[in-house]
Amino acid sequence: MRIRDKNKLAHEKAVVDELLDRIKIKPSDSRPGNPDQREPDIIYRIEEKTVGVEVVCAYYTEDEAKATAEAAAEKPLAADEVRPGKVIGSPDDSICDAIKECLDEKCKKAYSGTDETWLCIHADATITESVTIEECAKNLNVPNHGFARIFVAMTKSENEGGSLAVFEIPPTQK
Repeated sequence: MRIRDKNKLAHEKAVVDELLDRIKIKPSDSRPGNPDQREPDIIYRIEEKTVGVEVVCAYYTEDEAKATAEAAAEKPLAADEVRPGKVIGSPDDSICDAIKECLDEKCKKAYSGTDETWLCIHADATITESVTIEECAKNLNVPNHGFARIFVAMTKSENEGGSLAVFEIPPTQK
């Protein structure tokens, strides 16, 4: 397994483990999903069910997503290298748009190998307050999908306590 894939899997598992802790669920077992069998990213044993959780990250911009992927692949900046960024006109709107795009993309896919499949959209939103992400989650137009539960999660800023904020989206929200 490539370093990038290991780092991605570790990130996904850490996010979902914290999500489960936040919603007070203690799985008895976990394993990575098999994408060749259309399984979600992480498979958990929760009570008597096999629950798969598909994880997707939302970023303010595509450039930020690319920079994060490069860092995960251990391609850090050289000592004298500068990676210029773009000014984001409205970061709150940008992250909400990215969350919507992630939701739409994942709702088009079918997953197998579990009793239930959940979706966790992890918003990498370091300069957005959790109340803004909560409002975004409340106003999402959820397309048809096969998820039993859908969550939007974000790590709050240090000013907000730094813990994971979790917002569950009703599966039939319109």
